[in-house]
Amino acid sequence: MFFKQKSVIALIAALVLGAVVFAVVGYGGQGAKAVVAEVNGDEITRGELDDYINVLRLFMPNLEPMLGDEARRPMLEGQILEAMVENLLLKQAAAQLNVTVSEAELQGFYEMSRAQMIGQAFASEEELTAKMQELQINEEALIAFLGNGIYTEKLEAHFISAATDEEIQQFLTENPAYGENPAMLELSHILLATEEEALAARERLTAGADFGDLAVELSTDPSAKNEGERGYRGYLGAEIPEVNQMFVEEFMAGANELENDGEISPPVESEFGWHLIKLHKRLPSTELTPEESRQNAARALGMQRAGEFMQTFQTEALIERRL
Repeated sequence: MFFKQKSVIALIAALVLGAVVFAVVGYGGQGAKAVVAEVNGDEITRGELDDYINVLRLFMPNLEPMLGDEARRPMLEGQILEAMVENLLLKQAAAQLNVTVSEAELQGFYEMSRAQMIGQAFASEEELTAKMQELQINEEALIAFLGNGIYTEKLEAHFISAATDEEIQQFLTENPAYGENPAMLELSHILLATEEEALAARERLTAGADFGDLAVELSTDPSAKNEGERGYRGYLGAEIPEVNQMFVEEFMAGANELENDGEISPPVESEFGWHLIKLHKRLPSTELTPEESRQNAARALGMQRAGEFMQTFQTEALIERRL
């Protein structure tokens, strides 16, 4: 998993914030009702933290070999709790702006997300259900986890709709890159736990092994479900920060070194492990129509203002962590 944002799998990686999690529910002897953080008067309990950890385990099986390191547990729990604090801040900020998410919207987003998960991270509905049962994840916990993405989108939409035509045009004049589709790479990858494993896999590819077959055999990323050939796209060359951040920095740096269609990178290390990246093709930039440019600039301006608002909101928040 190497996206930073957007799409269900990408969203999950963003929610994790690069944290490695552990598998022991209720570690430390705290009861499920114990308060582990308070955010502007709203509480996060130990039970909610444990539920969140279990959902992360559902989507990040490649982390299982790294579990059980007791020396790192306090730090890892703290990182996961920070993600939960940020999610709660997001909901509080939305409420302050009278931005609401209905039960129907939440359920609809959950059903769409669950459908996407089948084929991306799980081979079938039965496999997903069985894994949820194994990890003791109820549907409410999964809905709550995935629902964080709705608040992000609706908060951004609030600021997008508030931008005036004059502000949008000025923003586009100052940022002409939003008037084009940036050049991009079409990529896929195999994710491995160690450099040694990645080097051995690359030797097999050099000797003629099929990339997709090897992804199914070796990759710890959900892309292995469809042979590593999902056509992940990482944008290249445009001065648009939120687009350039779609992938983790190390992954994109490695991908940008590839020049020829079909070329496979040497092992590239990121916070998720060691990647072998295959370049399918490079796509050149294309100019947008005036209306497309306006919509692109409006979205970017709205996202920028949403980010600024959230930064101020978080700075002024009263947060107490009790781990």
